[in-house]
Amino acid sequence: MDTKKLVERVTQTLCSVNQEGRKYETAWLSFEDDLTGRERYVLNIKADYTVNSYYEETRSLTELLWRELDSESLRMIARIAVYDSHNDIHSWSEDIVLFKSPAVC
Repeated sequence: MDTKKLVERVTQTLCSVNQEGRKYETAWLSFEDDLTGRERYVLNIKADYTVNSYYEETRSLTELLWRELDSESLRMIARIAVYDSHNDIHSWSEDIVLFKSPAVC
């Protein structure tokens, strides 16, 4: 699978959740060098609220992705990183922005 299809599928999935009332402010993919030679990414998500439990938020996102994405897409996501509204985030120029506030989905 190419990265473009992964971006489309993950963006569509996260935007559908945003439309149901959950507020993710920003989402981006950053390259993960896991020494396997495979193309893999970290799915970074910044919530528009204070996250009470990073574990629960990550678990919820993982379950959502398992329901909505195919196995090929899932293999390209190495892990999920969640940030809440109080975290300063830093992305690099090579990161792939899926969506960003204020133009969310």
